[in-house]
Amino acid sequence: MRTTKRSRFLVPTLLGVISLATVVEADASTVKNIASRAERSCLVLEWMDPHELLPAGERWIAKETTRILGDADIRARWDWSRARGDSVSAPPGEHRLRVVLLPSEPSGPGWRLRANTLGATVVDGRVPPPAVYIFYKSVVAMLGLRERPRKLPDTYFLGRASRAFGRVIAHEVAHAIAPGEPHARDGLMQAGLEPAFLTAKGDVKIDAHWRHVLAQGMSRLCTKS
Repeated sequence: MRTTKRSRFLVPTLLGVISLATVVEADASTVKNIASRAERSCLVLEWMDPHELLPAGERWIAKETTRILGDADIRARWDWSRARGDSVSAPPGEHRLRVVLLPSEPSGPGWRLRANTLGATVVDGRVPPPAVYIFYKSVVAMLGLRERPRKLPDTYFLGRASRAFGRVIAHEVAHAIAPGEPHARDGLMQAGLEPAFLTAKGDVKIDAHWRHVLAQGMSRLCTKS
């Protein structure tokens, strides 16, 4: 871990030659609304796809993320309303975490990302952080897929792709719940994730230590919300 001049820090997670990191915040715009219903939770994940990279495939991705978090006893509700540019505020008892899909990793001042970084969690002095970022082209390249043509059906993102995107998001959401916690030795929160791990058909797990850390983080999050 190292502190930037802007009081933000980086937590790189290596995936072979690909990395996840904790970085600074960027802006995102609008996309069409897709409704989602889920059990009420103090953690609400707000999907944002400003470039319409996944005009419908996010439903499959969200299912994998929700499954992984649920296995760690973290109930999260997805809200798609910010996708159309609505101004959303958190009511009492809720914390809203933006999940922002961008074409590729930013390279401007403050980001300090490796090429082919898959995702990043914002840490800017607020606890928990306000947003996580997922980098579409890096994930697609890691999968050995071409970028999605606009008119392909949802089934394009079934299977390997939805698992990979969903697991990257779950990893970053966990970093947002417990910012500053070092990576695990194994499981989803390990630093040395491989593409095969992100795409395997079997369920992936968050280890016992991280489950404990996340329970503490959720307790703090829900108390402050």
